[in-house]
Amino acid sequence: MASLTLKSVAKYYGTIAAVRDMNIDIADGELLAVVGPSGCGKTTMLRMIAGLEKVDAGDIHMDGKRINELPSRDRDVAMVFQRYSLYSHLSVCENLGFALKARHLPPPEIKRKVAEIANLLHINHLLSRQPHQLSGGEQQRVAIGRALVRNPRVYLLDEPLSSIDAKLRIEMRTEIKQLHHQLGTTTVYVTHDQAEAMSLGERMVVMKGGAVIQVGRPLDIYNHPKHSFVASFLGNPAMNLIPGHIIRQGSQTLFENESFSVSLPPPLANALGYATFSTDDEYLLGIRPEHIRIGPGPAGEVKAVEMLGAETLLHFKLGAHELCLRLISTSVPLVGSHITCEFSREHLHLFHRAEGISIDGQRNINWRRKI
Repeated sequence: MASLTLKSVAKYYGTIAAVRDMNIDIADGELLAVVGPSGCGKTTMLRMIAGLEKVDAGDIHMDGKRINELPSRDRDVAMVFQRYSLYSHLSVCENLGFALKARHLPPPEIKRKVAEIANLLHINHLLSRQPHQLSGGEQQRVAIGRALVRNPRVYLLDEPLSSIDAKLRIEMRTEIKQLHHQLGTTTVYVTHDQAEAMSLGERMVVMKGGAVIQVGRPLDIYNHPKHSFVASFLGNPAMNLIPGHIIRQGSQTLFENESFSVSLPPPLANALGYATFSTDDEYLLGIRPEHIRIGPGPAGEVKAVEMLGAETLLHFKLGAHELCLRLISTSVPLVGSHITCEFSREHLHLFHRAEGISIDGQRNINWRRKI
């Protein structure tokens, strides 16, 4: 196992910054999930750690040792790619043992290590088969096993479950989490699936446009997004974001737009006094679907109803904006009907619309990174 540190790391392709000013500390034995939309620099980050891409600026340290110029073969990392990349002419057993054979380990030791990994991944019965005889999930297990059998200091997983169906993805991510608990190896897991990142990661990194937007424990990031992009990216469905302005009425601070107004709770009202932004600016009011309920408040028309079994999603028009409400009830309004909704004030979020920065009650709100 090993710790990893990325200090001001950057990667450029011509004038395009694929990764810029990345600063991350990954603890020994940690499973760090990295999530973001396609093209945000997730895979490039992994490839730089693996030594498959040159670091154009900054430093990567493993256990305190700078590894920028260290060849990939000497870094003792194993990478699982999005595509399984199994050797089609070799059996499962031969695929698993290939890296060990290349290191000239004795055949009895190779056999023992392959048997251990096959048993760990429940693929003992597949050892004599060829890759084309395997299902997608089985091929993925073999690809993971080929990395595990090397017993590296760091595992790098690049969207390993994106090519298999949804049900099997859920099963496989449970198995990956169990494997990590058993092995305790430092793991960096890259995905574009925010549910996968939240369920797997002990900590999570959210990226956009080559930049790290927020780092923290999954639930902390979900409950306290520091940027409107994070708020809109995490959650299914995502947080509702409504543009409007701030007004003062006596001792109250209100968020107001053309359709409704809502009194901000004291922490948000006080935070506006700490922020470096003007209250004349435009803001975004954030509220998650589970924190809106049918009750006294502004009225809107139901535009769509999604029945999901234990819960129902209502999409309704509130003035010019469409919002989503999560409902746990057997009584569901019909499309075209009108409802009144109530916001849970203690779960309101506020973001500066132009900068995207959260106004969250912290005095040090000076983040100005362009994304």
